[in-house]
Amino acid sequence: MNVLDVLRGLMRRWYIVVPGILLAATMAFAMWTLTPPQYERNASQLLLPGEGVLPEGATNQFLYTGGLSPVADVLTRAVASDDTVRGFVQSGAEVTIARDATASSPVVAIQVTAESDEVAAEMLSTIVEQAEVTLEELQADQGIPPGDRVTISNISIDEESTVRERSRIVVTLVAGLATLLFALIVASAVDGFAMKRRRRMRASVAEEIDQQVDTEYDDDAGDLSDPSEVPEFLPVANAPRAEDLDEAEEPTDAVVAPDALPEAELTGDPDQQPAASAPTGGKKVRSPSGKRR
Repeated sequence: MNVLDVLRGLMRRWYIVVPGILLAATMAFAMWTLTPPQYERNASQLLLPGEGVLPEGATNQFLYTGGLSPVADVLTRAVASDDTVRGFVQSGAEVTIARDATASSPVVAIQVTAESDEVAAEMLSTIVEQAEVTLEELQADQGIPPGDRVTISNISIDEESTVRERSRIVVTLVAGLATLLFALIVASAVDGFAMKRRRRMRASVAEEIDQQVDTEYDDDAGDLSDPSEVPEFLPVANAPRAEDLDEAEEPTDAVVAPDALPEAELTGDPDQQPAASAPTGGKKVRSPSGKRR
């Protein structure tokens, strides 16, 4: 079976394919409507050293952020394991907290994805505040003086969400294509069963016809050992040929004795000749005058 056979089969089962296409379109539209889009927000925070650890006379904290990358790694792990963030994840939202590997400074990148813009905004605000609280608690637990503690500064916080349609599109395509594929498989299976059944019926009818012909032939032929029962169209051994029959009907040139002929023929008077003459020995003979007897 090639592609053309499959297409012909689908065309024959159009009454399954067409409703399947309509059902696939309906399923795709329903999934697009029921699946909400994803709203994404991002925030970036920068870690700064405490004023107590800066060199004497230094007033710019941004120039001394090179050694704070390990602190950023510790902070991201602590915030990600917080109960508040875990609650967001369990509710179906997506939260990503990690150090920004593309930046040379200790930047903490926060990304949240929710099913509504309001939820995404609330989650991002909560996690940003939780990062400041967690950093303060970690340093307080270690007994670091307040003047030497690392501080955190918000670099950017999204005020509007970015709508992500990727998951929505994926769900819609999967639903529509799965329904369409199922309809095509059903149509192909129905066509295959129908064609097999038709071939079996044709083979059965052909076999019945062959058996019927063989039976009639045997009934007409009879016993071939008895030539008398063989139909006319069958050749029989030792049967006379048509040429022999034609030759047998040809008149013979045998001479008949005059005394065996009637008197009318001897005299040549046609009025005295009988209307018909009996055959001699079952064969026609020719008289000397040329007439058949």
